[in-house]
Amino acid sequence: MGYTAADIQGKHHRMFVDPVEQGKPEYAAFWAALIAESSQAGEYRRIGKAGKAVWIQASYNPILDLNGKPFKVVNTRRCLAQAIIRMKAERARGFIESVAAGSEEMTTSIREISQTMVKSKDTAASAVQQVESADTQAQKLTNAAQAMSGIVELISNITRRSTCSR
Repeated sequence: MGYTAADIQGKHHRMFVDPVEQGKPEYAAFWAALIAESSQAGEYRRIGKAGKAVWIQASYNPILDLNGKPFKVVNTRRCLAQAIIRMKAERARGFIESVAAGSEEMTTSIREISQTMVKSKDTAASAVQQVESADTQAQKLTNAAQAMSGIVELISNITRRSTCSR
């Protein structure tokens, strides 16, 4: 972990623990168990002298005085390269899960956009058909108006001739 004996003698164990972890109930329970004469063993995240996280496999054993009360704790440990690899793998898995979730959301968004575009295309095609139909009807009305105009002119001519011949 990078410390010398002089660095740690007389210091509290918390110097090896992340400040955030020091305030957690689990750390208090860890010490309560040691005071109650219960050994603790497992994998622990500790802070090395350079401030880097170090995973250790450790056993913490209380040493009792002549009255049977704990007066110090002996720690046996070894650094865990596997734990570091596991931590990195867990972090990578987290990133992969984030990317997968983002990809899934993007696929859903693309699908929704595609459906909206199809509906817009259909609506636009329908509008074009309606405009074309209206244009056809307008052309028919124009033709009918022109035909009526011709009929009105013919009737007008007939009426003038009959009025003139009387």
